[in-house]
Amino acid sequence: MSMDRIRDLLNAKNHLISVYLKDLNENRELLSVNMDQAMPSASIIKVMIMVEAFFQLEEGIYGKEDWIRIPKAECVEFSLVSELTAEKFPFIDLVHLMITLSDNTATNVLIDKLGRDKINKRARNLGLTSVQLNRKMMDFQARKEGRENVMSLRDAVFLIEKIARKELISPDACKKMLAILKQQKDKEMMRRYLPEELEIAHKTGELEGIYHDVGIVYSKSGPMIFGMFTKGIQSPIEGRRLIGEVTRRLIMEKFTKENERGIVTSTTAPINLHPEMTSEMADEAIAGMIVEVLEKIDEHWVRIKTDYDYEGFIHIDHLRLSDDKAEEWMKQGEHIITSRWADVLMGPKYQKAKIQTLARGSRVFLTGKEEKDWSEIKLPEGKTGWVRKGFIAKKIFIKENLKEQEQELRQKVVDTALSYQDTQYRWGGRTPEGIDCSGLTSISYWLNGIKIYRDAIVKKEYVREITLEEIKPGDLIYFPGHIAMYVKDGIYIHSRASANGVTFNSLNEKDENYDGELKDQITAVATVF
Repeated sequence: MSMDRIRDLLNAKNHLISVYLKDLNENRELLSVNMDQAMPSASIIKVMIMVEAFFQLEEGIYGKEDWIRIPKAECVEFSLVSELTAEKFPFIDLVHLMITLSDNTATNVLIDKLGRDKINKRARNLGLTSVQLNRKMMDFQARKEGRENVMSLRDAVFLIEKIARKELISPDACKKMLAILKQQKDKEMMRRYLPEELEIAHKTGELEGIYHDVGIVYSKSGPMIFGMFTKGIQSPIEGRRLIGEVTRRLIMEKFTKENERGIVTSTTAPINLHPEMTSEMADEAIAGMIVEVLEKIDEHWVRIKTDYDYEGFIHIDHLRLSDDKAEEWMKQGEHIITSRWADVLMGPKYQKAKIQTLARGSRVFLTGKEEKDWSEIKLPEGKTGWVRKGFIAKKIFIKENLKEQEQELRQKVVDTALSYQDTQYRWGGRTPEGIDCSGLTSISYWLNGIKIYRDAIVKKEYVREITLEEIKPGDLIYFPGHIAMYVKDGIYIHSRASANGVTFNSLNEKDENYDGELKDQITAVATVF
C-alpha cells in the first residue's frame, strides 16, 4: 500500500480513520491523524478495564488469586468462559481472558466487580477525557438506546504508552500488563502482515463497521506505538486488512526495508495480494523487470514495488536479488521482446535446445553477437541464448513532450492493445497467455514508453479526466472495478471476464456490440495527453 493510498483513505468521505505512530526511543510522533475523534471503542475499552483491575490489585481491593464465581446466567456470547464447565475463576485469569481472547463474559464480570463508575472515574483522573464505559459487552438493548462505550485514539495510545514506559500504576504492574498484551490471539489486524517473530503487545476491537487496533511493536529500531481506529468500513475483511496493510507500510517499510532491488528471472511471476502461494494474483511480473524490494517477509517472500508503482508480494524463486545486478541490468537491459512469445535457444538455429520462452515485454540485454536472422541475448539470471532479430526492439522511454507525439502515440497504444485480441481473461494477468482489464491498458501503454496506474482507478499523477465527448483513440474509460481503452468510432477494447478475454463493445446504440448497461456505469474518462 502506497502512502498516496493511505492519504486517499484518510481523506475519504464515507468513513473515518484515526492513525498514530510514535518512535518511543526518539520520543517522536511520526504520524498523528484524527486523534481526538471519539468513536465506539469496541473491545479497546477492555484496556481501560485492565488498567483499573491492576489499580485495584495494587490497592489491595482484589488479590490475583481471588476466585470469582460466575453463574451460567451471566455468561454471554463470544466467550470461552461460557463454554467451560467451571464456575469459579481466579481474578487475574479473567483479566487474561478479557485481553487475550477478548472474552465478553470475563469482561462483564470484571465490570461488575471493579465498578463501572470507578472505571470511568479512574479514566478521568488519568486525563482521558473521551473514555466512557456506558454498557456491558453484548448489551444490544443499551446500544439501541444509544449507550455506547466510547474512546478516542489519543486516549487509547496514552494508556499504551504509559504501560510501555512503565509509568502507570507501578513498573511491576506495567510489566504484567505488557505480558498479557503480548499474548493477544487476534492476528487479523495489526499483526496480519508482520513477521511472526516480531514481538507485539496490543489489543484489537471490532463491531459492525468498527475496526480498531492499538499497541506496541518492538521493531529492530526500537519500540513503536501504533494505533488505528476506523469507523464506517462495512466489510470485516476490508477493515481488518486495511489495518494490517497500514501497519505494514508505516512500520515495516520504515524500519526493516533492505535497500535492495531484484530482477525477475522467470518467464512470468505472480505478484500476489498476500505472501502465500494460494493468494489472489494482483499483478504479473515479466522476465527482466526490475522491482524494488520494500520488505523481506520471510525466507520465501518479499514485498515489492514495480516501476509503475504497483505493490504486492512475490516469491524469491522468481527473483535475482541484488542491488548491484539490478543497477547493472538497468543500464544493459535496453531491449524488450515485442512478439507475443519468443523462444530463447542455445544457438542460432531452430533445432537448438530451448533455454526459456519469453513473453512480450520481457527485458533483455543484446550482447552484440549476431548470425543471420538471430541475435544473442543475455537473460536476467545471467545465461545467454539466441532469439530471432524480429522479436526484439529497443525499449521506449517517454517522459515528456507527449503532446508533440500525440497522434503517433495514440495509434501505437491502440495497435498494441489490438494485438492482444483472442487473449484469454486472467485475473491480474498482463501477458498474451492471459490478461485482465487493467493489465491490457497498462501493458499497452508501458510497451510504448508510458506508465499508467495498473488498477481501474483514476490517478491524477498519471492521467487527467476528460468528458466522454472529448474521447480519442487510446483514452481510457473507467467503470466500477473495470477499465477499457477507446479505439475509434465508438468502439472500445477491454479484457472482460464475462467474455473470457479481450473483446470489443460499442458506445453507439445502433452497433450490435453495444452494451447499454455497461455504458450507464461509466464513472470517468481520462487521458494521458
